[in-house]
Amino acid sequence: MKAIIFLGIILYGLKAKKEKKFWLVCIAFYITMVLTSKDQADFINYEKYYNLLNSGIVEIQYMGMPVLWGKLCLLFGKINLTYVGMSVIVIVISMYLIHFRIKKMKIYENLFWIFYLIFPGLVQCVQLRFFLGTSIVFWGLIPFLEKKSKSTITFCISIIIAYFVHSSCLIFMIFLFLPVFDKCK
Repeated sequence: MKAIIFLGIILYGLKAKKEKKFWLVCIAFYITMVLTSKDQADFINYEKYYNLLNSGIVEIQYMGMPVLWGKLCLLFGKINLTYVGMSVIVIVISMYLIHFRIKKMKIYENLFWIFYLIFPGLVQCVQLRFFLGTSIVFWGLIPFLEKKSKSTITFCISIIIAYFVHSSCLIFMIFLFLPVFDKCK
């Protein structure tokens, strides 16, 4: 059933050429995927961490969790959300950060989201920490690639923030070497 919905969303995105809110349809799909796929490993482990942290049984860096992710878990716990509620908010924030940058580019946004849904979108539904981290990096990366004023600083800050959500986001520092390759042309 999920596969049929997935294909329907992709076809809708292709058909709706002037649809400016297709990214909201994608958010709804992602949320549905998370809410109906709670038995996957990352969800179970993150929910366990969330519950243990908010009950005071473990410290923020239990299971090697980064500080910002732990602080977010505590924040959402203080406002009495479950891990599912936090997941929904993380998806909305992550997709908004991507949408915010994409809408300013001269591309067909629906096509971007269609390809994003295919990959890496479905993987990102499972890896919410990495999804939030890469969305933060993406938010800083686009101005850097467009060579906007002070974009190097913005990009570096976005990588640092993303690192405190998911440490693997440090790999995106490789983009800082792009100007070196530009000079080699």
